[in-house]
Amino acid sequence: MFIRKDSIYEPKTIGDIIWGNAESRLRIEDIVSGTEALPYCGKSAILLYGVFGTGKTTLAKMLPNHIEYGKTKGELVWPEEFIACQQGFNGPQVMARIDAILTKSSFNVSGLHYIILDEVDNLTKQAQQSLKSAFNTTRGVFILTTN
Repeated sequence: MFIRKDSIYEPKTIGDIIWGNAESRLRIEDIVSGTEALPYCGKSAILLYGVFGTGKTTLAKMLPNHIEYGKTKGELVWPEEFIACQQGFNGPQVMARIDAILTKSSFNVSGLHYIILDEVDNLTKQAQQSLKSAFNTTRGVFILTTN
């Protein structure tokens, strides 16, 4: 089957996202608006899951700027960190990169780092366990995608 480029739906803003359910939309809207604080009380991550091609990575790339704007009414000064979890980069090296990011100061007005972990299900079991301790931070917001 051939799909013309102009017939593919490509959301540009969170308002363009087609949600699977109203609860997910409302939850993201609350985080983006600042109604639901993140990080807060040990919560610092958003998990986006669904089948291949549903727009998880697209949404993940949109969220940092929207969350920063909701917190500060400003745009990201320091861009988000995008980490593709894949064979050969799915263990201790991912955790070392996260540690290196979180030990530096962020130039964003909020002082937060935004870390996207794409296909987080590819992490080794040990890296997944280490990631849980990384989530216990007030210095960053993690956005994870998985199938």
